[in-house]
Amino acid sequence: MESEPVPPQILQSAEQSTEDSSMMSTLYFDWQSKFNSVRERNSAMVNNELMSDVIFEVGTPGRSQSIPAHRYVLATGSSVFYAMFYGELADNRVEVPDVEPSIFISMLKYLYCDEISLEPKTVLPTLYVSKKYILPHLSQECIKYLHSTLTYNNVCILLQESRMFEESKLTNHCWDIIDAQTELVLRSEGMKHLDEASFISVLERDSLTCKESSIFSAALLWAEEECRRRGLEPTPEDRRNVLERALQLIRFPTMSLQEYANGPAQCGILTKDETINIFLFLTSTAKPILDFPTKPRTGLKIQVCHRCCKHTPVTPATLGFNRLPCRVRYDSINFSVDKRIFLVGYRLFGSVHGPSEYSVRLELKRQGKVIIETTTRYSSDGTQNTFDVFFEYPVQIDPGVFYCAQATYDGGPLRYYGIDGKSQIVAETVTFKFNSILDHSDGIRGQIPDILYYPSNNDI
Repeated sequence: MESEPVPPQILQSAEQSTEDSSMMSTLYFDWQSKFNSVRERNSAMVNNELMSDVIFEVGTPGRSQSIPAHRYVLATGSSVFYAMFYGELADNRVEVPDVEPSIFISMLKYLYCDEISLEPKTVLPTLYVSKKYILPHLSQECIKYLHSTLTYNNVCILLQESRMFEESKLTNHCWDIIDAQTELVLRSEGMKHLDEASFISVLERDSLTCKESSIFSAALLWAEEECRRRGLEPTPEDRRNVLERALQLIRFPTMSLQEYANGPAQCGILTKDETINIFLFLTSTAKPILDFPTKPRTGLKIQVCHRCCKHTPVTPATLGFNRLPCRVRYDSINFSVDKRIFLVGYRLFGSVHGPSEYSVRLELKRQGKVIIETTTRYSSDGTQNTFDVFFEYPVQIDPGVFYCAQATYDGGPLRYYGIDGKSQIVAETVTFKFNSILDHSDGIRGQIPDILYYPSNNDI
């Protein structure tokens, strides 16, 4: 007798949406032979009533969804499910109000056929459900994904989540970004939405690299948002009340007199006595005792990767030209690192003709795409020294990827250049690899003598 065709309910793949999945209640003959692997057969059973022996009611009451599953599969993948289904309190219907149905089905796909699909909107709920049901491999994949997508834009929310999930490596990565890119983090939308404990933990850090006035501005925005969360009007009095201990962590005495006078002194957050005493601290010889920290934050120490061992003047001969160099000149080098760092800037050569000033555009590219560029000026003293030139803000450099560092000069006198540039250097604990750029015939190839960076204190 010819077997019945495989019904579409069985042929559904794990990639199909819940809405397209129909429930099976009848056993069809020989459907198993239609699939070539265990994974395909298990994938067809995800969210399928066929042979199911447990129903999950997933989602908030009134909006929940019934999801069938198979105890054996779940129990072999999770100690929580094993205890749930093979313990004394085993039940065939389970309510799961704290998980979205789509996330629960994604977890089932992982348990049935090792399928992991993560996106920015789903990774945190997936991490939650992996913790809830003790699925360590799925948790690790979520953490790995979060590490790879972590930036100053989302670091605040991930700081909260990593602390809640007790993921110390992810938390430390968050602190790396907050310390190195503080100004960007303070201006991010997520800063206003930090919970109070995380907000205070940021203000407590001595390693923040920013102006104290920027921290105060961020605190005002956070306090305004916190007032709204508590149903209060963001008056100066209420903003002070919600700040509470956080206010005592702002280092007002380390601001310049102008920064303090134009900001905190006029905002109404400080009391009259506090305002006057800070003014006296900033201006008088006999300084009053304050309730605020008076020591500046240490920030991060800039590290230097020295690549060139010798310096020599640029001449038409060394350039290979029979004429003077053209007005626009390029210096560039490819580099990679074996550990995450934050690029701060470059050290560049100066003039061979005495003190001079240069206008230069700094660029950093990844796979040909400009990640950051800054146009600035620097002065040289006519010696063989190199001179620090900084980007507007530090930029994260991921390990194992080649980046192009480039400096474009708007004319200026002939400069020194380096020889004996190394192809690999270990600077502190970071290994740098270099290779020359070949696409600028009118420039001096490989001429970025030093890389300025913040190291990562928390290697993954």
